[in-house]
Amino acid sequence: MEKISLLRYYGGKTRHLEWIIGNLPDNIIHFVDAMSGSGSVALNVSATLVTMNDINNDVVNFFKQLRYNPEELIRAIYFTPFSREDCNSLIAETDSEIEKARKFFTRNLQSFSGSSQKTWHSWGNQINIKPNDVCRVNTWNRKITHLHRAVDKLRGIQIENLDVFELLEKYNSPNVFVYLDPPYLAETRNAKNIYKHEFTEGQHRRLLAIANCSKCRIMISGYHCELYEELLTPKKWTLITKTDRNTNYKSKKTECLWVNYPVSNKLF
Repeated sequence: MEKISLLRYYGGKTRHLEWIIGNLPDNIIHFVDAMSGSGSVALNVSATLVTMNDINNDVVNFFKQLRYNPEELIRAIYFTPFSREDCNSLIAETDSEIEKARKFFTRNLQSFSGSSQKTWHSWGNQINIKPNDVCRVNTWNRKITHLHRAVDKLRGIQIENLDVFELLEKYNSPNVFVYLDPPYLAETRNAKNIYKHEFTEGQHRRLLAIANCSKCRIMISGYHCELYEELLTPKKWTLITKTDRNTNYKSKKTECLWVNYPVSNKLF
């Protein structure tokens, strides 16, 4: 069955899902997606209990409204046109949590770059397309069909809105599996000011220090870099790599998974 994919997100892991899930252990009781972003991993993983967390209030509100008010939200999204004029109205503030969720989803999928920020200025229309090009209107409609499947999955998911450091302290247990997908280290990417909540080098260091001392089994995603190589040593962590071939960068990027548990039959 096609994977559930709702949002466009810089650094999102939808196209790496098979690789990520293929390197998870089989006996996960409680899966915690600690920096969930688009939610693609949490929505597709199998575990007795799943918790998704993000510090971005817009992300958390979207998933909460989809869980608690699915019919109203999906109906509002369904009748939202793929329209420049409608998108221009999305910046206006609203007190309705459902309307906030609709606007967030629409900004995310109808903006040119997939930005969910309230200050975006570029509607993602297309003029000259080739026969095999992805049509954004079709993508918009396909994502709407995924909403119904996500509702069923969200019934078994806990939703948190915590700072990742607070979350890791609260969920520090041997029965917990943590997936960490922090913002890419600034020096490893070309895009700047792309995240609503950026991560400094100091925060990366703090995150890895906590991971090194955690009682949890952990998987960390990121690009290969000296900082992670320094702090995630082979004595404790196994490195699994994959060349990112679906990228616009001139040089290929190496996607990495660092895991602190035994991995057999690694999926590359």
